[in-house]
Amino acid sequence: LPDSCAGNSATVTFSDNTTVQVTLKEYCGLHVVTTNGSSSYKNGALTLTTAGDYTISMGDGFSETTDHIIVSAASPTDTVKITLNGVNILTDSAALKITGDAPVCVMTASGTTNSLTSGENYAGLQKSNTACILILGGSGSLTATGGFNGAGIGGGNQGAGTHITITGGILTATGGSYAAGIGGGNGGAGNHITITGGTLTATGGYGAAGIGGGYHGAGSNITI
Repeated sequence: LPDSCAGNSATVTFSDNTTVQVTLKEYCGLHVVTTNGSSSYKNGALTLTTAGDYTISMGDGFSETTDHIIVSAASPTDTVKITLNGVNILTDSAALKITGDAPVCVMTASGTTNSLTSGENYAGLQKSNTACILILGGSGSLTATGGFNGAGIGGGNQGAGTHITITGGILTATGGSYAAGIGGGNGGAGNHITITGGTLTATGGYGAAGIGGGYHGAGSNITI
């Protein structure tokens, strides 16, 4: 199993009082490779805890997984760079959720197809911290689909989607009902969104913008 999987050790004692140490490893749906970052993998969550370069692909034998990615790196002066290399996540939570202050750059590897599909109230690629800067690019494709009330890329239910820049790649972002394709979730604003390159399809749910605010959410400072 990949070394990034969390493991638990236990001592087993037999009837003759002999003991053996065993390690039980979680079977990972995702595999991460990093040379300068730090991550943990527990209960189906791959958490990136520090700035660095990470390449994430599917675990051995997996074509789809319910495991998900959390970016918790907190330093606003360092960058987390994530390369998605054929990732296919379908989960009840947020497929990829950014919770820290660190700027995050999500790239798609050349020639790969990647999919992030989230559950109710979550964005496909959720940016929970409005202070964080999110940059999307690369030369592969990414489909991000929000659950009910969640944007394709941006805010979850009642969450804003702000400071998002798209520089390249083939990107399809679909919001759930009442949520933007790129921008705010249901009731959330979408602002400071910049598109400089790539091929983009953004579709909002009922009452929401393709790019901008969710239902009853404002949209502003959008540059294409």
